[in-house]
Amino acid sequence: MVINIKNILKYLENSKFKFNFIGNLNINISRYSSINSIKEGSISWVKNKDYYNEIAISQLKNILLVINSDIDIKSDFLIDKGFIICDNPKEIFFSILNNFFPPEQYRSYISSSSVILSENIGTNVYIGHNCFIGKDVSIGNDVVIKNNVSIEGKVIIGNNTIIHSGVVIGLMDTDITKMKKGKI
Repeated sequence: MVINIKNILKYLENSKFKFNFIGNLNINISRYSSINSIKEGSISWVKNKDYYNEIAISQLKNILLVINSDIDIKSDFLIDKGFIICDNPKEIFFSILNNFFPPEQYRSYISSSSVILSENIGTNVYIGHNCFIGKDVSIGNDVVIKNNVSIEGKVIIGNNTIIHSGVVIGLMDTDITKMKKGKI
């Protein structure tokens, strides 16, 4: 999966995280790594300036670092890197991972105890136990739907979405009829 930094920043803004971004917005990442073994095309985080290895970072391209606000960034780094600057880099980093890189246990699986009526299901979709997905539901790529979820009606679940256990989305036509008659 390839993720553009713009999508990550949009997610952080929607999640109401406080941060600043500097760097190249056109970078794409496809994995995550620890700061001790950071690789090109990855995202990592730095706790504080004691863990920031400027020489190692300077040799890499196409990386995104979530860093503490006490770290100074050289301007020549901004050409081929991105930096999310915040007060809690660990929290933001792991929030990004949970949203864009769900654990492997949530890859390409549909429980046999779930009822799936929709034919519009993307790739790398995980659907947990005892779920119901109606025929008019459309599910994007890299979606995790945990256990005991019901989704009905003309609902579109976008790419890289996680729906937690017990969530109910949409209404059945009969429920709408009852609502109009005041019988709910």
